[in-house]
Amino acid sequence: MLHTARLELSAPTLEDVGRITEYCQDPLFERFLTTPWPYTREHGVSFVTEYVANGWRDDREFTWAMRVNGDLVGCIGLRHEDSGAVNLGYWVGAPHRRRGYLGEAMDAVLDWGFARGMDRIRWEAVVGNTASAASARSRGFRYDGIAPGADGTPSWHAHLTVVDDRAPQPGWPDDTFPPTSAAGVGNSGVAADDSGTDR
Repeated sequence: MLHTARLELSAPTLEDVGRITEYCQDPLFERFLTTPWPYTREHGVSFVTEYVANGWRDDREFTWAMRVNGDLVGCIGLRHEDSGAVNLGYWVGAPHRRRGYLGEAMDAVLDWGFARGMDRIRWEAVVGNTASAASARSRGFRYDGIAPGADGTPSWHAHLTVVDDRAPQPGWPDDTFPPTSAAGVGNSGVAADDSGTDR
């Protein structure tokens, strides 16, 4: 369990399935995330009881629910890939975007990962997911370019190392910036300022 000024981060449970199912029906998730579509309650149950539980058990993927006063507002996680890379992923439910929750959660999870010896953490988002890019950029991720994502879709890639100071870095191309101040989603999550999806 992790804590920030406003958030408690803990593993999602069956009590969260209703909210997870509700939030994952957002059309942005279909466009930018690898979640099943249309998303059903059965998908939410499987996510909590199998995907999340197995990830923690196998010490391979670490998923937290972001909670405000006990209410789930989104999810964030770190995943070990077969290549040895570690990916950051996140999403925030539509009613809770642009409140700064994602930035707080990212700081806590990045600190946790680096403290466990994850010297380099990657981020990726489907090209066009400017909201997720805004969140990664705000935490000092360095842009690496466009390459296939985990599912083969053209994606933006960036990374952050344990020695980086997390200040926004130059080098992000113009098309990774939101065209307006509207919030969006990331591939590890939906995001923008903090809106996020991205997984």
